[in-house]
Amino acid sequence: HGNLSDGIIFKMLTPFFKHNSNLNEIVFEDITCMPGCSDLLALALGGCHKSIKCIMFFRNNGVGANDNALEMMKIIPALKTHPQLETLALYRMGIGRSECMAISTIQFNDLHTLELVGDEIDDETVENVAGILASNESLRNFTFSPHGIGDRGVHAISHALQGNTTLRSLTLSFRIHTITIG
Repeated sequence: HGNLSDGIIFKMLTPFFKHNSNLNEIVFEDITCMPGCSDLLALALGGCHKSIKCIMFFRNNGVGANDNALEMMKIIPALKTHPQLETLALYRMGIGRSECMAISTIQFNDLHTLELVGDEIDDETVENVAGILASNESLRNFTFSPHGIGDRGVHAISHALQGNTTLRSLTLSFRIHTITIG
């Protein structure tokens, strides 16, 4: 916990991440930092040994914009170097349209658990996430909590779930703005 200032800790941890073949889980919780910190974290994650199976980001300091939050659009490309990920969890990290679109383009070979809880997820974003549900044959657990979706988003998720036969656990939490039935 605490302010990581300029992100020097990630630069210092890069050799550990790169050379530790026993490291299989990384959890980042309540990280706040100055500009540039996200770049250093992305470099550290990109250089991680390929033994990593689980990466989780949690921001517990409330929903909404945070000027000192990690910039996920700088970090998500580093996830492409980890097709072996089994779990990816992003909780209240400012996940929105661009981030979900970027995640949907990553080829995870064995992604079993995907958890996206965000405060900037709208109907168009949900359509990107629906594509992940429809195309990922290894996904077993899915937690999704968009805040403020409408008809398009609900229909996109329900359509994607109709064709998915691999899920074993589904957690949906919606704050629906408008739904038209009929």
